[in-house]
Amino acid sequence: MAELAIPGVAVGVWQDGAAEFVCAGVTRLGETVPVPVDEHTVFQIGSISKTFVAGAAMALVDQGRLDLDAPVRTYLPASFRLSSDELTERVTMRHLFTHVAGWVGDYFADTGEGDDALAVFVGKLAKAPQLTPLGSVYSYSNSALNLASYVVAAVHGTSYERALRDLVLGPLGLRSTTLSTESAITRRVAIGHRDGRPQPWRRPRAHHGAGGVLSTASDMLRFAAHYLEHGAALFAPQREAGCFSDAIGLVWRVDVVGGDEVVHHGGTTNGYEADLRLVPARGLAWVMLTNAEHHHQLDHVLVRHFLGTGQPDSAGPAFVPDSLSPYCGTYDAALYEATVDIDGAGGLRATVSVPERAVWLRGEAPPPADVTRLAFRPGIADRVVALDPPFAGNRAEFVRGPGGEVEWFRWDGRIAKRRPGAENPNSP
Repeated sequence: MAELAIPGVAVGVWQDGAAEFVCAGVTRLGETVPVPVDEHTVFQIGSISKTFVAGAAMALVDQGRLDLDAPVRTYLPASFRLSSDELTERVTMRHLFTHVAGWVGDYFADTGEGDDALAVFVGKLAKAPQLTPLGSVYSYSNSALNLASYVVAAVHGTSYERALRDLVLGPLGLRSTTLSTESAITRRVAIGHRDGRPQPWRRPRAHHGAGGVLSTASDMLRFAAHYLEHGAALFAPQREAGCFSDAIGLVWRVDVVGGDEVVHHGGTTNGYEADLRLVPARGLAWVMLTNAEHHHQLDHVLVRHFLGTGQPDSAGPAFVPDSLSPYCGTYDAALYEATVDIDGAGGLRATVSVPERAVWLRGEAPPPADVTRLAFRPGIADRVVALDPPFAGNRAEFVRGPGGEVEWFRWDGRIAKRRPGAENPNSP
């Protein structure tokens, strides 16, 4: 915590039917009377919320009310439209849950707090640019999971919030887990921090599916324990996920670490980071909730602690490219841009920054760019790992187009398009 400047941490561990908690720090810096974090403190869990959408969907599948391979339009109003007729007719829940829908995934329009917020958001997806063909390329997509939550709500015949209560929160006894700010503020709540400063709460209703759940370490262990027993259908690998994970299940990421299959998901919101990992063969799960941004470096610490190694298994000789110049250039995505060039030692480095167009997502000036060296990973060409803080251990990948040339850079699971004619002057 001291090294990463994290004000408060709640860690819960489930092992063979027993729960343990290690909590430290405070809910908010600068309070006259500090409030300590405990296992009942409410945190934003960010994108771990996506696993709740999947859980609700599987409950509907078990009831015979939802088919993951049916076009989602089967369950939606006739007015439902995406950017093309083909996409509208073909996209399924399995596409959404495995992040292969292909359109821009980091779209965060705030459509208000009314009961129509999610429907209005989905209506705007007709204008979302299609980056890759449906089903062809993994690229992490928040908007796809918001659409999935809309389908869950439509099938259940209620709002998404009510559907989640009926299908997951109630049956699992998650009494401290909610999508409601009004409910959360009656409890002990951790406030998110960036650079030691408290951050705005900011949770638009339309994005509850992608990242709106509020929970505690105690409830998250109950959630994890349930899916250790009943999550096989969710965890079964559906397809490769490039550098982001060894595979993707239904929302859940799947990696082999130190010989163990680990299913997991992380979450980041404004000033919060969280991580949930399950090792089914060991009956082991742990959750980590924090109220500061640290580029998920604490995740790596816990993985090393529990599994003895911090990296997924890989095999084969190290990949040595003939030339580094094909990788150099500037790559654009909705939430970031990355400039890849050659460093002074003859290797690659990435300069990752938040572009001006994404400033409104953070509500302040863009943070300074972060620079990290990239080392090629063993086993598979074009895959790299970040060597330097704040991204040390994060994996990335260069993705080639049909002609064999590098067209995309996949960072944080998202593909970024190489900017034409923007080769870095430091490249050969």
